[in-house]
Amino acid sequence: MFNKLASLLPANIVLAAFFTVLFPCLPAAFSQPQRPSGSDLIPFTNHWTSPDYKAPDLLSILGCDAARWKPRISSTLVETLGGFNIAYDSARDRIVLFFGVDDSGSNLISETWEWDGTNWETLAVGGPEPRVNQSMIYDSSHSESILFGGQGYDEQHFFKKMLGDTWGWNGDTWNQKQTAHSPSPRAGHDLAFRSLAGDTVLFGGDKVDSLDYSGPFLNDTWTWDGADWSQASPLLSPPPRSRHAMVYDSHRDRVVLYGGQGESGILGDTWEWDGSSWLQINTAVSPPPLRAHAMAYDSERQKVVLYGGELGIGFSYETWEYDGTNWAKIKAGNPPVTDSVVMTYDSLRKECFLFSGEPPVTNFVYDGKPNCTE
Repeated sequence: MFNKLASLLPANIVLAAFFTVLFPCLPAAFSQPQRPSGSDLIPFTNHWTSPDYKAPDLLSILGCDAARWKPRISSTLVETLGGFNIAYDSARDRIVLFFGVDDSGSNLISETWEWDGTNWETLAVGGPEPRVNQSMIYDSSHSESILFGGQGYDEQHFFKKMLGDTWGWNGDTWNQKQTAHSPSPRAGHDLAFRSLAGDTVLFGGDKVDSLDYSGPFLNDTWTWDGADWSQASPLLSPPPRSRHAMVYDSHRDRVVLYGGQGESGILGDTWEWDGSSWLQINTAVSPPPLRAHAMAYDSERQKVVLYGGELGIGFSYETWEYDGTNWAKIKAGNPPVTDSVVMTYDSLRKECFLFSGEPPVTNFVYDGKPNCTE
């Protein structure tokens, strides 16, 4: 660990850190908090009792700041108040955005945009009919982004029509899939692609209206193999819910699910899908109960990253990480966005990409790594 860190930092900082860790009472050539003296010393030891003294942590010794969310400014501004999804197309190095609701918040539209790492570009108008609370994920086995369901206009032009259609985006066109089997029409569900098995997992959703959180909610599990849907029959399933979040942990080959809106209120439980069964994970600490939060899996650091969401009263501005055993709250200089957030992982740049649709800055990235300066 020290050798790896040393290779990334200037020699003077490494040397100072090395001696500070091994010999904490030696003078240092860099600034530290004033150390107590005299009666504050515990006799015959190198320790202090002063409550005002706080030993510098390793990051401050090395001249580093904690990992932080950083804005990504685009010359093209995408303004939408919700109803959007993003998915990272690893074959083309593009983040695909489909939405949703226009910037007035009162009209459904159907637009497809892509992010090339620097800017947004609009590519298609049309394809799937206008909708909100659909779900989309990139299927690397079939080189296309898969979109399912959502909530569109009914005959009275209200957002009340529940959709059960499946679409694929290949970078040029949308293609509606004609399937022999399909999940029932729904909104507020989520998708996760399992790269090892090559299938897409769908769980839950709302079968009447996902906008008022009133249910009834679903808790069925389906898988998509690129041609058709199959319903799974696990012995145990998470309680019915909507507006939860799911990601695939490729290191452990598990789909991780957190939170959502259930029959009893907003949920704060963690579940994992291994391809045949669901298992609830009881962790020592956990994010607060959340709905409409954003999650992505950082395959470089092997961590699930969670941001934002609705608390019922107010919103969360917190970042959390899950390592397969426990959740940890991260001080990451969180972006000032809360409602309507989505996230995906950019495997080329090794960073989580957060989209909010809230101007003036709609894009933020987070790589989970300390920011060090010479």
